[in-house]
Amino acid sequence: PSSDETDGVPKFSASWSITDQNMVYAHYSEGFRPGGTNRGRGIPFFPTQYDADKLENFEIGTKNTFANGRVRFNATYFDMDWNDYQLEVVDPSSRTCGNDNAPPAPACGQPWQKVVANVGNANSTGLEVQMDWVATDRLTLGVNGTWLDAELKEDVPDLGVAAGSRLPLSPEFKGAMYAQYNWDVDWFGANQAWMRLQWSYTGDMLNQVEPLTIDDGPAPQILQPSYNIGDLIFGVDHTNWNLQLFINNLTDERAVLFANPYEFDYFFGRSRVTVNRPREIGIRWIQRFGG
Repeated sequence: PSSDETDGVPKFSASWSITDQNMVYAHYSEGFRPGGTNRGRGIPFFPTQYDADKLENFEIGTKNTFANGRVRFNATYFDMDWNDYQLEVVDPSSRTCGNDNAPPAPACGQPWQKVVANVGNANSTGLEVQMDWVATDRLTLGVNGTWLDAELKEDVPDLGVAAGSRLPLSPEFKGAMYAQYNWDVDWFGANQAWMRLQWSYTGDMLNQVEPLTIDDGPAPQILQPSYNIGDLIFGVDHTNWNLQLFINNLTDERAVLFANPYEFDYFFGRSRVTVNRPREIGIRWIQRFGG
């Protein structure tokens, strides 16, 4: 089968510099993901082909500097609508014919499979804030955070998903902070050393939108726990080179980046998850050549 879609994706923006240090802006844009074709088995409930989904994004924000440039503050509020949202879902045709939740024959009692489908409309609104502060000539501090509300706007009864359900891989909050201290040195021609501690937090999130349990099949919905990642870096700067000693993932956190529901591991009493890199201790050398 073949398909053809034609559409336009406009983009508009406007900004106003209130002063040399303060600016506000507004932005509207649209985007899309192309449709495609599923490699289905049997007689699936959802169509073999799925259409493009479209994103409408509106945001307003401000960029500012204060205290003679020692403080930088940026903030953005965004509101994004997804139309005909594409999701990879367990096709309900695998439900036993006659089951109250099964689709009508012949799209029931079919082989278990995951497909991409246009399941409806979704919305994501949020606020992003960033601040950097040069506290002293040697100490710089920074913090940023994102608050996110990403959910389906309407029921998807074929999947048993209600309006207001959280979209997958969408933490309600994530943020980071850092502190960096610089001081003068005279080491092998280097003139500055610095130490930087940075820390990030990511809130819990779902691996998929369908509220399935292990009793419903091999692809259960899993709440991935929140996690913290911290790094410590010591650096020495020379005109021609830079030396860094680093410890990434200070606490050796095992963060669940993605609990994979696409294989049959859960069906056999196992699980498959993608985690972050373990603690790393290393040395990094950067050499500059030329003028």
